[in-house]
Amino acid sequence: MTAERNRPDVCRRAASVLGANLAFAREAADMTQEDLPERAKTSRATIALIESGGGDPRLSTLVAIAEALSVSAYVLLLGKSDVKKFVELVDRAGDLEDARRKDKDLGLLHELSSSQLMAERRRGARMARDFASNLGYVDAGAAVGAAIGALIGPGLGIAIGAFLGSAVLAKKLRSSSDDSLG
Repeated sequence: MTAERNRPDVCRRAASVLGANLAFAREAADMTQEDLPERAKTSRATIALIESGGGDPRLSTLVAIAEALSVSAYVLLLGKSDVKKFVELVDRAGDLEDARRKDKDLGLLHELSSSQLMAERRRGARMARDFASNLGYVDAGAAVGAAIGALIGPGLGIAIGAFLGSAVLAKKLRSSSDDSLG
């Protein structure tokens, strides 16, 4: 029940981050609220609503806006804690690279994660979870991040996914600051 009560707060924070980031991105791209909707094939009202933090755009709208700005949709959703994770990730790059070199099963993991057989991909996801656990990331978010990272690139991709997905790290970063860039 607690998760259900917190959901509106999480969505409001995400909408606020998206709104602030969209306004900054639009300005950085030297676009007006009239230029961006034209390029993104959406309405000015939609852009204004999203920038105000009140919008809940469809994924297709978010992707179209991001493409019009020449960025990934993910960039528009980055909050302070996400950016801090990337900074910390850069600081730990050497440790992650060392961990990647030590894992003997990376070839097998690469095969499993790129397999067309779902059973093999699930086995790869479990291996990625175990790899993340060996790096010290044991929470569910880290396991999910590691599995997604395995699809991108076994080894360093797993380490990066685990690092970025770590709910423990996210909670620590969130408690140290407000989650919006604006």
